[in-house]
Amino acid sequence: MSAARRWIATVPSRVTSVRFDRQLRGSLLAWSACFALLAMVSCAMLGGGPLPPVQPQASAALEEARNLLREAQWSSEPEVPRERARQALLRASALEPDWVAPRRLFDELEREDLRGPQRYADYLGRLAGGERSAELLYLLGRWEGVSGLRRFEAARALEPGLAWVQHALSVDGQLRGRLGPALEQARGAYELSRDAYERNFFGRRLVLLLDRLDRDDEGDALLAELLDAAEPDSIDHVELRVEQLRRESRQFARKPAERAFQDLLTLLGSVRLTPTELKVLLGGPRFTNGRSSLAQEHLLREALLAGPNRPWLDGLERELFERGVASQVSNALQLPERQTARELRIAGFAAGRPRAAVLEWYDALPSVSSWGDGARPLAPALAALHERARGSGSEPGATEPEDLEAVVGWVQACLSAGWIAEGQALIDWALDAFEDELEAAAVVDGLWPLQRRASAARALLAEVDRLVGSLAGEADSWAATPLVPAGEGGALADALPDPESLDDVLDRLARLVELYGPGLDWDVAADAEAIRNSPLLSFSAVGRLTVPGERFHGRDELLGAGVAGEAVPGISEVLARLGRMGLFGDAVGRPPDGTVLQRLWSGPVAGEHLGVPWSGTVIVCEGADADGARSRIAGEVAGAALHEGYWVDIEPERRRLEHWRRLESERYSALGAAGVARLCDANVLRIPPDLRDLPGERARLLPVLEAGDRLRLALIAERAAEGAQVQLAELVEVTAIHEEGHLLDRTRFLPIGKNLGLAWGLLARAGLDALGFERRLEFRAQAVALACCPEPRLPLIQLLDSAEVDARQPTVHAAAYGQLLAEFLRALDTRLEADPEFAPGLDREAYLVHQLHRLEGAEIRAVAVDVARAFGLDRR
Repeated sequence: MSAARRWIATVPSRVTSVRFDRQLRGSLLAWSACFALLAMVSCAMLGGGPLPPVQPQASAALEEARNLLREAQWSSEPEVPRERARQALLRASALEPDWVAPRRLFDELEREDLRGPQRYADYLGRLAGGERSAELLYLLGRWEGVSGLRRFEAARALEPGLAWVQHALSVDGQLRGRLGPALEQARGAYELSRDAYERNFFGRRLVLLLDRLDRDDEGDALLAELLDAAEPDSIDHVELRVEQLRRESRQFARKPAERAFQDLLTLLGSVRLTPTELKVLLGGPRFTNGRSSLAQEHLLREALLAGPNRPWLDGLERELFERGVASQVSNALQLPERQTARELRIAGFAAGRPRAAVLEWYDALPSVSSWGDGARPLAPALAALHERARGSGSEPGATEPEDLEAVVGWVQACLSAGWIAEGQALIDWALDAFEDELEAAAVVDGLWPLQRRASAARALLAEVDRLVGSLAGEADSWAATPLVPAGEGGALADALPDPESLDDVLDRLARLVELYGPGLDWDVAADAEAIRNSPLLSFSAVGRLTVPGERFHGRDELLGAGVAGEAVPGISEVLARLGRMGLFGDAVGRPPDGTVLQRLWSGPVAGEHLGVPWSGTVIVCEGADADGARSRIAGEVAGAALHEGYWVDIEPERRRLEHWRRLESERYSALGAAGVARLCDANVLRIPPDLRDLPGERARLLPVLEAGDRLRLALIAERAAEGAQVQLAELVEVTAIHEEGHLLDRTRFLPIGKNLGLAWGLLARAGLDALGFERRLEFRAQAVALACCPEPRLPLIQLLDSAEVDARQPTVHAAAYGQLLAEFLRALDTRLEADPEFAPGLDREAYLVHQLHRLEGAEIRAVAVDVARAFGLDRR
């Protein structure tokens, strides 16, 4: 019954018994039309009716494709199952032409194979040719980031019952911080599911949003419902079990720890998982990062060794390798050499080869020209460790440890240098290798205190990581569930609220030293007092920072923090004992933050870029023990400018170098130089004829779609022709020059009193906005790197990678780099207009953003200098 008819039924009979006049009939018709319109709008808002279920044969073809894609991750020739997966997806699409799921997965494969622009151009061409369907608009919008929202809205208007449109709108709402509407749209997508795959895909997302809204009980219930409905041997069942275990590892009260742990062992021992699934399970807070006992680690090792996941152990990434099960796994297996120096080092110690591990690590350290003579100076304790590996001078007689006494010497050197995981790995190896010697009291008396120190140091650093995580808003705060090293006993008496200021952070750090310092034989009372009174750098009312260096510098003295040349007391001195550098601070309107990194070296540096001198202190680090909020949100940060200089972390660049090596081994080896050229050129999009005369059209910043990786491949092919590779030192140098770019601005704008006009002008150009000002500074620093790096394609690749970051939640760097990429394209377009001979390799009738691989390094530098001059960065 319509709303109007129901309304008529409520009219008293004495009214309905009389004859309606024409005006009353007109009013009723108007009411009926209004109710009908409201019903239509309501249906559209709620998602409309569901589309019919897909054919079972189509669902089976999609499941086949998913199984093949999992197989590809285990195969030595992954392209074979990937191609079969493509064919299965095409069959599913042929059976159900309007079903989005197989076409969406096909798009993902194309993107992974760096053919995204071709697929995007195909969708644009079909739209221009008159095709208009909700499925096409949705699939096209996925390639366009934030601007794709208009496509999704148009798709919903055409087909309100398309679940994937509701999903896309839910993702948009989440990225914009509108979790309530995002939840309702996710629920709509779930209710409009057309088969089991969609039901579980949308269901897991719904669980995620329920968690974000602190409705964990509803999420638990929905996940259990999904698991009950999933076929036992299906991929969905595996993925749902992994998600359930991930949640249990982070919700300590949801399930008894022993039961959850047994569920984990069962899954590891019975189901072959992907690398990502293993990282989710073994990288969780409960099972592997120092909270699990040795007995639990042993059970995890046995489950991995005996089950179908053993082949993966050789490929465990560093996140797993350095955590609690790492030393047990490395002892049980003959691990091959790792790709990165730090992984090689830890594996070497775990195998009883500390000398070789140290020498290999040292040889792999990068030499950056801007750090002086290109040498690799080390902190004194690290230098001593290196000397131990070389022997007396460089005598060839230096050997690996042959008895427990030698092991004790090595472990002492490791702990003095802050190599805690390495020292612990060597202890674990020695307990097996020299089991018969453990009766010697003198040796045991030397070994067990080192074991105690290593355990306390590992626990202390793990607690610091959790403390910094609580500053970033992570629920798993150290104050709620403190860690205590085995045998130490005790615990924090009361859970404390998360720190709200730098003073609170220092107090928590002091409490941690009080708890774990005895295991390190520290004077905990004196250390705790010193930490609470750590010298601070105060920047008016804007914020405060701890002093990160080991000694005060001239600018520290000017800011009233201490006397230049004297040692920095407090938290900096305590962390220096562990071979670490720490920086903690707070700012107006922001929660406190911090970071702790392993220090390699620090010293004075100076130079000149674009005619502007710079100088300061560089602190070279190797890996973060505690990532600050920016790293936790946006990924690893490889460096940052300080008031007196900058720090740079080489470990994130090692990870990025791994990506280069994977492209070499997986892509370049399969394609060759000619294949790389064809791939890159096939993804250059030509400008439609009717748009070619539009000013600036050639420089338009289209979706980048992995242009960074295509440029990497072009550079790999060029280096391969010369018998060379991109090296770690080059990647680190990009970061160093970027941070030196910040020091150029310090030269220009400090002291503020003498440069108030320049500083005010920069702030005004940033819109008088603090974040805008920060983005402007990052823009300028990267512009310096682009103009001054010996290989300018490396910072250009960073711009292309950052352009992939969704604009609805951009990081400061991504927003700044996106702006710089747009300016670079405009400057390049201007050059092409002014000089027909410039960059002859470029196609003047194609978009520039997808053909940057055709530019020579000198051409990139010339355009980068144009940009630097336009923004007042070049004083030559």
